[in-house]
Amino acid sequence: AGRPLLPEARAGWAREENEEEVRVGAPEAPKIVAVKDHVERVSRSLEAEVARLTLSRSNFVVHDRRLLSVSCGLLKIFSPGSTSSVKLSINIAEDLDECTLQRAQDAQMRRLFLSVRRPLQGWAAAEGAKEQKLYFFDFESDEIAAEFHNEIHTTLERRKIG
Repeated sequence: AGRPLLPEARAGWAREENEEEVRVGAPEAPKIVAVKDHVERVSRSLEAEVARLTLSRSNFVVHDRRLLSVSCGLLKIFSPGSTSSVKLSINIAEDLDECTLQRAQDAQMRRLFLSVRRPLQGWAAAEGAKEQKLYFFDFESDEIAAEFHNEIHTTLERRKIG
């Protein structure tokens, strides 16, 4: 657990980091050799407490504080103040339209803007209808914001390739 998997993991196979040689695939598959320390990162887990911002007149104000996590192609937005209740789980490759870093008032690039398609509630949900929702999150530092931004964009790039 917590060790990166190579792309073969998407097909139900796995290769572990720092193995001299690993057999990958079903028993009838040909042998594939992994070279030590040559491991491609597919996904990693990130977690951070952020301030969710809303626009009030001409500036942003803190609406609430919540946990954000990115793991295995999912962006999870937790309920305010919770570390266990997920309010919205977003499949980055399918439901995220835009992700940009923006400057805060202190000139640090620590605000993450997300444009998300989320399921509608009620009768429209049964029909698969979705609405556009905009989120602004303020991170503690520009480094943490950049890590989230890069991980999300890595997933979006895989969507374009695949």
